[in-house]
Amino acid sequence: IPFRDLVIATDPPRKDRSGVQCLSFSSDAVMTLFPDSYDLASHVASKTASSALDVFCGNGVQSLVLARHVDRVVGVDINEKALQYAIFNAHLNNITNVEFQHHDVNESMRSLGRFDIVVANPPFVPAVRQRTFFCDGGERGDYFVRLFLHERLSEVIVEGGRAYMVFTLALKSTETADHRLRSFQDSALDYDMKIINPGLSSETLRPLDSFLVYYLASRTPDDLQAYIEELGVYFRHLKSTGIENMSYNIIELTNIHFKSAPRLLPHV
Repeated sequence: IPFRDLVIATDPPRKDRSGVQCLSFSSDAVMTLFPDSYDLASHVASKTASSALDVFCGNGVQSLVLARHVDRVVGVDINEKALQYAIFNAHLNNITNVEFQHHDVNESMRSLGRFDIVVANPPFVPAVRQRTFFCDGGERGDYFVRLFLHERLSEVIVEGGRAYMVFTLALKSTETADHRLRSFQDSALDYDMKIINPGLSSETLRPLDSFLVYYLASRTPDDLQAYIEELGVYFRHLKSTGIENMSYNIIELTNIHFKSAPRLLPHV
């Protein structure tokens, strides 16, 4: 797939019975290039630094974009199939200043060292059943967003570093993206946070039912009854927690400074 000045190999979309393209949701599926891939790349493409870390690197696209202007890039992912794609893509594009490593972000990332820039495109879809590495982000969808901001960022960022992340937040009617994100902030860090809404079609603030209709239609394209049942399970679960909307965002964290020892991840 052409991507900026790169060519990216990744899992292709599959087709349903009518020939319409839809997503692959096998447990080790590798995310294709969605609009969020393009949005994040547009914010990091021109950034220069000595080092950068790409968390949840998938097929390696953000790592390779960063490698054009950063001296050394490391990409990490839990999905071995994704890492194979990422390594292949580096060779395909003749990029040699990037390396890819297997890592589970549920575990400490201190062994990776510290980086000037950290980027992340975490799984962010609310999941009643955790089944797919690239999209399922826990019951509310923000498990990995919260984990990254509250624990992992302070383990891998340098003093004065910058971080960029793209995701969708599930919000209650009384919540805003800013309020939700600031509740995730690590007490060890202080930073300036800019929330950017690139306007991914109508998804900047999208009603829950609209989001689920699209997402689950892609997940169960060939079986109408399974689709109806799955839609009901997801909708009842999320409505029971008070979720009303999905907010699509990119955040930019700058002027990152350490102020105290980190605390444990709170239960939400």
